Amino acid sequence: MHIDDTYQQLLDSANTYDRQKITIFVAMSGGVDSSVAAFLLKKENFNVKGIYMQCHGKNDPKCKAHKDRSDAVKVASYLNIPIEIWDLEEEYKNLVIEYFYEEYSKGRTPNPDILCNSEIKFDLFLKKALKRGADYVATGHYAKIVNFDKLTTNPTQFITNDKSTMSRLIGDKLINNYYQKTKFLNPKPKISKSLFIASGFDMWKDQSYFLSRVKIGSLNNIIFPLGSVEKKAEKSINSTREIAVKVGIPVANKKDSTGICFLEGVVTQDFLKERFSEKNGNVLNKKGEIIGDHKGAYFYTVGQRKDFQINAYHKSPLYVLSKDVSKNTITVGIKSDLLKNEINVTDFDLAITEATLNEFCGDGNIFVRIRNLGDFVKVSKVVLGSKVKFYLSKPLDSIAPGQFAVLYFFDPLSGERILVGSGVII
Repeated sequence: MHIDDTYQQLLDSANTYDRQKITIFVAMSGGVDSSVAAFLLKKENFNVKGIYMQCHGKNDPKCKAHKDRSDAVKVASYLNIPIEIWDLEEEYKNLVIEYFYEEYSKGRTPNPDILCNSEIKFDLFLKKALKRGADYVATGHYAKIVNFDKLTTNPTQFITNDKSTMSRLIGDKLINNYYQKTKFLNPKPKISKSLFIASGFDMWKDQSYFLSRVKIGSLNNIIFPLGSVEKKAEKSINSTREIAVKVGIPVANKKDSTGICFLEGVVTQDFLKERFSEKNGNVLNKKGEIIGDHKGAYFYTVGQRKDFQINAYHKSPLYVLSKDVSKNTITVGIKSDLLKNEINVTDFDLAITEATLNEFCGDGNIFVRIRNLGDFVKVSKVVLGSKVKFYLSKPLDSIAPGQFAVLYFFDPLSGERILVGSGVII
């Protein structure tokens, strides 16, 4: 059984004439994905407007934002669509960069791309776009939004964007200042109450993990034109790259972006050094014995196996097992020491009812992912509470505090991998 995503449903529900009346604001980054997304919408006769979000780079010569902005304008001109530049640097700094630094200061490894999507692209950008007359916003994400009636949304779903949660993530002072300056809209649902984010067709480019904290109530106004498109396929004329080359999009051969969202060209370690100074500390083994030194506990994450010095030879490579920023120490061990059969999370966001979750766990259809494009591992049981525990069918390694554990329901009929919950690993 095939489940059409909401973009296909939109195409099927509106003829060519009606599409002219539907306004879609496209987040154009200057990359090939968002450019092809804009092209496809224009080709389908929607009223398309490009938006480039200036989130960082005005005073950072290492950031490639200036080049990306120029590319976005160039593509918009080529596609003959209007484009605007929206300055969101202050909001991005308060909601993403400060969160990034705050998490590292507490010894955790954050995932700013997830906050970038939930707080910037699909909150600020979405609400401003709706206020400016958009019916939908679109991005170049490789993910789908599916109308899945088999699942019903949880009426008590925990929303990441709530003030109380954001206060815990980035601090009361920052979030209070932000909320005082920002007015929000409450977009009304247009399609269904049973919308869920699902993995994109191209599993090598699937970006659903990064969308795990986007509010369900926002999905009615979001479409992903690339959800059923492959990034690159040798024999497919419908892959993103092939489309870009065929129609002559100026950035058709531009390399994919890497690194932190909106911080292309900025090396994470260098970015951390703007806030934290290098300070030599001790490397410990599992017994607490000093066996080497490192450059500063802030700069390491669980699973890392380089950039620290060991005083004596060890037969097996050593990996960071944990760190203590208050004592400026890191503890290392062998690969097998990283393996765990359980994951503990907080700030858990469950999109379906607890009864449904337990039913699907019992059927063997709930899986967890702890990093983008990481392995899907079956979850045998979920115990809910102030702290939530996932029991795994097989051990996972490098489970880093501060990262997100994302739950998926694997629908046996459609084959869809549907995102149903997520939490912050502790």
